[in-house]
Amino acid sequence: MKKIIILLVAGLCLSGTALAQGLNLKGRFIDKDYYPLKGAKVTLKGTNQSTTTDKKGNFYFENAPLTSDSLLVESTKKDQTISSLVMVRMDEQFVPKRFSWFAKAGVGVSLISDGIGVKKPAFHLGAGIDLKLSKHWSFQPALQFVYSNMWTETEMDVVSPDGYTYSSYRDVEYEVNTLELPLTFALKYYSKRSRGVMINFGPYVSYGLSGKTKIEPDSYSSGYENIPTEIDLFGNHFGGGFAYGINWDINHILFGFTGRVGVISSELDSRMGIMFEVGYRF
Repeated sequence: MKKIIILLVAGLCLSGTALAQGLNLKGRFIDKDYYPLKGAKVTLKGTNQSTTTDKKGNFYFENAPLTSDSLLVESTKKDQTISSLVMVRMDEQFVPKRFSWFAKAGVGVSLISDGIGVKKPAFHLGAGIDLKLSKHWSFQPALQFVYSNMWTETEMDVVSPDGYTYSSYRDVEYEVNTLELPLTFALKYYSKRSRGVMINFGPYVSYGLSGKTKIEPDSYSSGYENIPTEIDLFGNHFGGGFAYGINWDINHILFGFTGRVGVISSELDSRMGIMFEVGYRF
């Protein structure tokens, strides 16, 4: 078994994870002419963890044992497999990186349970942290501003000037600005270190900043009827419900869908909605 005497390790580094059992190990192999060594098999000595270098010679191990001290590198050239043992240092003094930051913005629709549509799109903007719990699970609290526009039709009793009472159906538009605190958990699967998918779900709490109810008068009674066209929505400012979504992560760029089922306040019926969102993971 021949040694790969032409190999060098460029940029070998360690990065912490939230788990105590290991660290992330990444690096790059090049030959004596500084060309990347692609397609080489890299094995953590003394374990069954192996990976293959990409076209740029890069390799990556997640949760490498702290006891590992060397890499076995095997490369095939002209139908001949040659190998080399490369020493590494797994220093326990690295501080684990328990969380990362992310920012998101989205646009979509928001509806109330008895609603019939929307007149304006809803949107949200906010940021949060990703707190790693295990290899596949994270806790993702966030804070975001949400604008919602919802439209429905309601029946109202109207008294005419001559004393007659009749029923009138009116279009009612709700415009609501809230702060949301999603407390979601994320189930993650990454095919590569920089590409993966996340499924999010969990409760959220909201606080109403401002909101108005706009009532459209009908053509029959608009001339004499004394009904307010705008009403302050909030008596109880707190609401909440269940949040869910799915996001794809490609080189730290996030995109996907998120939804809500819950209430905005005690003065408003149950709410549901879905938005397309984009973001960035720092």
